[in-house]
Amino acid sequence: ARLSMGGDSDGDGEEHARIERLRTLPCWPEQPLQITRADQLRQELRFGEGRSNLNYVVQAGCKQWFARIGDDLQLYGIRREKEISAARLAANLGVGPAVHHFEMGLLISELVHGHALTDSDLRRALAGQDDSLLETLTAALRKLHAAPLPPEFQTDLEEPLSWSPRDLHRWLAFARRERFSRLPVVQMADEILPQLEHAAGPLSQVDDAPRFCHFDLLADNIVLADSSESPRLFIVDYEYAQAGQPLADLAVLAMGCDADDNTPDTATNDNTATATANITATASANNTAAATTSATAAATACSASTADAALLCSYLQLPSASPSLLRRFAALKVVAALRETLWGVVAELGGSAAIADAEAAAYTDVNWRKLRRLWTDFGAKHE
Repeated sequence: ARLSMGGDSDGDGEEHARIERLRTLPCWPEQPLQITRADQLRQELRFGEGRSNLNYVVQAGCKQWFARIGDDLQLYGIRREKEISAARLAANLGVGPAVHHFEMGLLISELVHGHALTDSDLRRALAGQDDSLLETLTAALRKLHAAPLPPEFQTDLEEPLSWSPRDLHRWLAFARRERFSRLPVVQMADEILPQLEHAAGPLSQVDDAPRFCHFDLLADNIVLADSSESPRLFIVDYEYAQAGQPLADLAVLAMGCDADDNTPDTATNDNTATATANITATASANNTAAATTSATAAATACSASTADAALLCSYLQLPSASPSLLRRFAALKVVAALRETLWGVVAELGGSAAIADAEAAAYTDVNWRKLRRLWTDFGAKHE
């Protein structure tokens, strides 16, 4: 989940039709139902935020379910049949909520009583302040990545091996086709993507066959269940799940909870030349300001490397992370930030996400800043 759903822009009639559709499903127990838009209960139930679906909480007596209604979104590569198969797989593994009912465009799962994690929660875990959470999370991810691919994922295997998730290339092609120019994202992608794929290392058809990946491992898609016993964690929202490289999936998690991006963006929409110059992150040796920026970037990269090492060691069950592994992973984090930025671009241009145009542009801008910072950090630390 990336942004809020917003209000009932589609009108009361369609909202009523959706609620009646839910109410008349054959899967409910025989007692009165209470159906509420999930965004109205976000604070009470400590939800994350949705962006591509209409979400509802259905209550019958003391039992609650979470209902997701959404059509296929071609621009984003979202196929609900694929999402349902991924959600069922995760539920069978005990990593996702139990699936109660599904049909095309509709998925109803058990409501997990707990709270969605925050970026701060993940940063504390990666800083060694919550080892239990980190171990629980990486164990769940190992289980997901080891699962056999559902039949609906087989078409993913027809694509060439790549570290980049397949939708990144789709979104980049769309941005290029639509001549997106508000920010030089396309130019940056053309420049850095080959370098990042090379830095991440070669892929083998035998050893690196694509595995089941979530590819939307942002903090609020991870729910920690309320329990007095050992922590139980659920991973939700499988609309972007696809076959890919597990380390690239892990990089989405690391990128998402990377340091806050509160520094104002100095590049304006009218000055893309300045922004493009920032892409290369190079400076002459006698430029004091650039040297200061480089030193700051190096310090930030060092801190990020510590968090990355903690995540990699826990996930791969290693005593330490080698410099080459950290370099590869840092490259994959930049790829993840590029993909997240391109998602915002598609939302701006395509208008098919459940967010307003201004929200889409703001999301693009936030991730554009993160992308440039991570690219600068990568150069400061690893080149």
